[in-house]
Amino acid sequence: MTLIHASDLHLSEADSDYCLEVLDELAELCAGAQASALLLAGDVFDSFDAAEALRAPFGARVERLAERCRVLFLPGNHDELRQGSRRLRALDLGPVTLLDGRPFSLVRLAAAADEGGAEHEAAEQEAVEVVAIPHQPSYDGYRDWGVPPKGAPVRIVLAHGIVPGMAYTGPAGEDGEEAPAGLLAAGLFRDLQADYAALGHLHGRRRAVEDGVTLSYPGSARVCRRGEAGERGVWRLTASAAGVTGEFVTLPAAGRYRDCEAPVDPSGAVDLAPLRPERWHRNDWVVLRATGVVEDQNDLPAALADLRGRYAGAVRRFEIDAADCEAMPGIASQPLAARFLELWAASEPQDPAERPAWLRARQLGLLAIKQELAAGR
Repeated sequence: MTLIHASDLHLSEADSDYCLEVLDELAELCAGAQASALLLAGDVFDSFDAAEALRAPFGARVERLAERCRVLFLPGNHDELRQGSRRLRALDLGPVTLLDGRPFSLVRLAAAADEGGAEHEAAEQEAVEVVAIPHQPSYDGYRDWGVPPKGAPVRIVLAHGIVPGMAYTGPAGEDGEEAPAGLLAAGLFRDLQADYAALGHLHGRRRAVEDGVTLSYPGSARVCRRGEAGERGVWRLTASAAGVTGEFVTLPAAGRYRDCEAPVDPSGAVDLAPLRPERWHRNDWVVLRATGVVEDQNDLPAALADLRGRYAGAVRRFEIDAADCEAMPGIASQPLAARFLELWAASEPQDPAERPAWLRARQLGLLAIKQELAAGR
């Protein structure tokens, strides 16, 4: 049986086109892998308001997907953010299995039917059961929940929270409203006889094995917040009587967060060639940190405006930070600086991989000269 484990889509109104494109790609992945189920490990929506606003396009995609693949939706802390007296179960989210029962709910996944419609003879042996634990303030009382003994060859615990020791890299609740995530003690998974823990809440990919249980966070399925570097994707799982194995699969439509340093020469010109902008994806979030020493600070705005004009429409977000650019009037004609720039230009590397360090050396050298001149040495 093939399963797809995804988390933290954070579907939002502000980025709805981008978010839904990622969801479309996730649905295509499920179809291509002939997945029996999609496990959504919480924070499908960025807030309850977003769930209300986007329920129709979300439901339409789930309806197409659910023809061949069961969709299990485990609520996370963001799905219930600002919900008040409202409830997810009251929304028409399409044919999803909403796993909002507290403290847990139990779902059994049968093996897929063959093309003739007959069930596989080994369906009973290949079945997987899912113990779903939605976001809760505390999980300390899990031993009193009455979770039945493992009743299938494979048990997956689907949960939204933090496992101590697996660093938290998710959103910090910028508006101060986000409920803190509960701590999921590693012993919980052992005591619940899990073979695999399908986890959500961390926005960075993590995987560990504790007490024989594989604990996996796929990370956010899209770039949700500033600083979320690295590939975005999901775990593609294969469940059999031998256990659960997983392979990380990237979602190209999610793009990437790129924090780039762009050296500025004394004339104010910015060379982006070393950053290979031709490889940027249209859904990337690019933060350009312009660094260097310029002769005339007034030359820099025009150069940066030109960059914005060229790239702002080529990627999802394009930001420039010029706080690390310093002005040094007459730097190019100062004898010590002129000699340094001459030697620096003569040392241009042949290897493109060495070019960023070479450009950085220009900035550091000019800054050192500026400090020497300011000190009167």
